[in-house]
Amino acid sequence: MLADAAGTIADRRLDALTEEAVRTGTLVLAGAAVRRADGRLVNGLLRFVPSGSVSLGYTKQRLWHSDEARIFTAGTGGDGLWEVDGWRLGGAICYDMSFAAHAGASALSGAHVYVCPSAFIVGAERRAAVYMPARALENTVYSVFANSVGGPADRRTGGASAVYAPDGSLVDIAGTDGDQILISELEPGRITSTRTFLHMLAERSESQTGRR
Repeated sequence: MLADAAGTIADRRLDALTEEAVRTGTLVLAGAAVRRADGRLVNGLLRFVPSGSVSLGYTKQRLWHSDEARIFTAGTGGDGLWEVDGWRLGGAICYDMSFAAHAGASALSGAHVYVCPSAFIVGAERRAAVYMPARALENTVYSVFANSVGGPADRRTGGASAVYAPDGSLVDIAGTDGDQILISELEPGRITSTRTFLHMLAERSESQTGRR
């Protein structure tokens, strides 16, 4: 995929997802390797919007050891926050979720939902089952783990996609034995009610303000 200086992508291979975003009037997110206008190759999260445009919405910041770092350039922040029907979504990719500060920065920027498409291999998805509810609870936001299923025999991914509530409790979870669709209802009031007794995000924000 090639992105221009504004991050816009035009590629016929994306037509099916573009058409679905337009037809359904929804935001669609999908991962892809993207060559930026400056020549850097990044692990990106593409954003398909109902108007029909496609753009590079987020660039992975934490690369998986030297294997991924040999191929991609890491993102430096400043992207990956989108508004959909009053909801602000913060982006992440796979290994990003392992760093509490990553989700914390997203929440402090105003995200209500932390969305993390991933490729955790069979057995390793259990780590996401620890990380993602923790990221939700620490920041009193919803978190969404979207994990692929299948792939090469030597690196099969394990599914178990899940949605967690602002108190870290499980909302929905998929299985591990094939493609599944999760349809979850997120409630704004659940964020508000959770934050009436869990004040971690507000206290972190006050601490940062006090250091300026």
